[in-house]
Amino acid sequence: MSVEPHTFDPVGEPEVVGRGRMFDDFCIDQDAGFAYLTTHRQNTIDRLSLEPSKNEGTRISIAGDPFTPTLIGPSSTRWGKGSGEYGRVAFITTDGGTASPPEGGPQPAKLVKIEFLAKSETNISDPSEFTRAIEVAEKDSLSTDRRP
Repeated sequence: MSVEPHTFDPVGEPEVVGRGRMFDDFCIDQDAGFAYLTTHRQNTIDRLSLEPSKNEGTRISIAGDPFTPTLIGPSSTRWGKGSGEYGRVAFITTDGGTASPPEGGPQPAKLVKIEFLAKSETNISDPSEFTRAIEVAEKDSLSTDRRP
């Protein structure tokens, strides 16, 4: 739903931005105009435009397709709080595949750090190349005290 930027009051009617997947959670990059959604059972991070008309046709999985063992059961997500991390670095919890186990059974749950390419670097044809790195988050990257 669109909101008035100063008061956050709703503007207009709610719109369906995407469907056809089992989305679990999302984070929004308002600057780039995209939502990044976790698809819990499909083990992917999908990117959708905030403009519903631009989401017709093929879905865009930017992480997890092809299968990425580090990203099994992505669930909750949020942007990093460090300088320059908004829209670039996301932290995602995983359940290790308890709802949809991979071959060999569920894995330990993780906190995963995904670094996306900068907006200027995204003129690419393969959506899976939109991510620079997918790794288990290190303890140092979890600090909540991120002063510039």
